[in-house]
Amino acid sequence: MKKSKIFLGTVILAVGLVQVGCSTGFQASQNQNQPSQSSNNNMNMDHSKMNMPNADKSGNQAKSNDTLQKVFTAELNGFTKIEQDAKAGNVNKDQALADQLHEVFHAAILAPLKDKKGNTYAENIYAKYDELQDAVKNQDKEKILSLVKINRDNLYATAKTLGVSIK
Repeated sequence: MKKSKIFLGTVILAVGLVQVGCSTGFQASQNQNQPSQSSNNNMNMDHSKMNMPNADKSGNQAKSNDTLQKVFTAELNGFTKIEQDAKAGNVNKDQALADQLHEVFHAAILAPLKDKKGNTYAENIYAKYDELQDAVKNQDKEKILSLVKINRDNLYATAKTLGVSIK
């Protein structure tokens, strides 16, 4: 029970970090490094319209990848937990975990995947999370084990697509 609480806390933290994103870091650096109004009026522009130096872009991308890496790792750990429970015959206790995996995928991974591979591709992968939720709900051990494998493989492929390194 303690491990699932720790996992839940990790997943919630990861989702929170993804939702906050790197905009907070950008705003903080802007406030610290903002020149006077007279020296550069372009600094008042919306940051999405600004031409940031490449170093800042790669730094923000690295922060985003670090956050996504944590999310992917948490998802993989969740699949492992569901798989272990199914193999042990404990298929009735993982509904909340399956629901959380589904929510985290939706909150953190689906949008960037749609951006890279398109809506149809992303929705097909997302549908496998739905199927896993249903299998857990129905306590179908064989289907759970099959869908954990499919979802794990999809997650590795998605990480590669998004340029996120996971172990």
